Amino acid sequence: MSRLRPGRRTFATLAILLLLAVAGSDFFIAEFWLSHPMLTAIISALVVVVLSVAVIGVSPQIGCDPVIPSGVEMLFHRLGSGTSGAE
Repeated sequence: MSRLRPGRRTFATLAILLLLAVAGSDFFIAEFWLSHPMLTAIISALVVVVLSVAVIGVSPQIGCDPVIPSGVEMLFHRLGSGTSGAE
């Protein structure tokens, strides 16, 4: 069984179903998407956001550790401690 919490599992499933629905809609209502390019761009951007949130929300639960580049880590350390960088 999956180690995901039920809320995250549901969101991941809905994100996959959304991706399948959008991909399938290209076969059924292709003329609509071709005649409405602005709406197509907005919908595609929203789908990317939903899929990104689903992947980011699920990945820490399946053993992926977030990687923070050392430069970013040093920047946050300097901002938090109030030093100018001369150590």
